[in-house]
Amino acid sequence: MEGPRQAVVRAGSRRVITLPDAPGVRWKMLTPPGARLEMFVRSVEPGGRSGSSMHTHAGDEAGLVLQGRLRLELGGDVAVGPGDSVSFSSSTSHRYRNTGDETCVAVWAGTEPR
Repeated sequence: MEGPRQAVVRAGSRRVITLPDAPGVRWKMLTPPGARLEMFVRSVEPGGRSGSSMHTHAGDEAGLVLQGRLRLELGGDVAVGPGDSVSFSSSTSHRYRNTGDETCVAVWAGTEPR
């Protein structure tokens, strides 16, 4: 039987992920590689987006916006701002973009590592 998993990710040693088809988007990973639950700080610069097309994948996602605004497409357009949270099945076709004039910062979690 596997024992409890514990890990500390120090602020100065977080992995930073950028994706080639997601301009203006950066993830700072809060969990170690291989974790079943991924948590990260998602920063989306003004005009930044998750990609040009909708996408789906296994798992679930949830996020809390700390700063700025984000427009989510989840079968309809949903605008979220500071203090708003969202959760959805990642099998729902989705994408996001920042249409505002300040960087959007959100804490995000997903159950299927990318």
